[in-house]
Amino acid sequence: MDSNNKQSDQLDLLWGVKAIAGYIGLNERQTHYQIELGLLPVRRQKRLIVASKSELRAHFGAANIAGDRPIAAAPAPIAAEEATPA
Repeated sequence: MDSNNKQSDQLDLLWGVKAIAGYIGLNERQTHYQIELGLLPVRRQKRLIVASKSELRAHFGAANIAGDRPIAAAPAPIAAEEATPA
């Protein structure tokens, strides 16, 4: 593997739950829970949890780049007319 590929691979990784949570737009506890359930594509390096940004984007079906906006979006609020039964 040449140095350009190695550097690119390292830039794609998120090291630790805090970094992963920030990237996907959840808090740390929510992220831990998702990991415990096996719902996120992560790996363990001894005690440290590592995730690939590209694998997370593929997992969520999102093509947005980190920094644009969180991958996990809050649900849209219910409009008043939808909330009241007919």
